[in-house]
Amino acid sequence: MSAEESIFVGDHPMNDVQESRNAGLQDIWKCNEHIPLQVDVDGVIDNCGDLWKLIRSL
Repeated sequence: MSAEESIFVGDHPMNDVQESRNAGLQDIWKCNEHIPLQVDVDGVIDNCGDLWKLIRSL
């Protein structure tokens, strides 16, 4: 599977989301009330239960 066909889910804007984007993966940010989102993302979820719905829409 290529990076473009992969999705990474993380809750830290720089360590997870930005780094996955740098690696060429699609990125989904799991909202984190302690750290504000500061980067562009392909998707946002509030909880892991929302993940499948979002993946189907990408």
